[in-house]
Amino acid sequence: MSEQTYMDMEVDINNDEFTSENANHISDIYKKYLCDPFYEHLNDSSFKETRNTLFIVCGGTGLGKTYFCANEMIPHLLNKEKVDFVCYSVPNIEILDDNQIIQSLEKNCSDISFRTREEIHQVINDLENNIQTVLSTTHQMLLCSSRGQDLQEYLLNSDKKIAFIIF
Repeated sequence: MSEQTYMDMEVDINNDEFTSENANHISDIYKKYLCDPFYEHLNDSSFKETRNTLFIVCGGTGLGKTYFCANEMIPHLLNKEKVDFVCYSVPNIEILDDNQIIQSLEKNCSDISFRTREEIHQVINDLENNIQTVLSTTHQMLLCSSRGQDLQEYLLNSDKKIAFIIF
């Protein structure tokens, strides 16, 4: 079993106010609790063969989870790990930040199909045409809708390399 890294809010963040004095400290926390563990998992020799495993990223509001996913995790998975499909799913539409993901994809990736929850039915077509695809959706659309269930069935029966980022 891999070692777990936990954040001690009392020790690691004295207050949640971002000031020039604590900017470097907050940056260190972002690196220590988000970036480093993600890349350590990817660089682990057993990771490439890992199947049916869930890696959990937790953090308080303002830590940078969404920023990290949009600007580092998703581009890395697409460009370096050559993942065919990345699904970014959140509990409700109010916290879905498509613009941040779109801006990052335009800056960091090329020839990627970005689909929103309304376009979930297009994902299978993209994947069948060997187009790397990112889907930004809600849990309900992914798990409960007929289109989400069709996508799940397709992914289970395909040999596509996939990653799910669940908030």
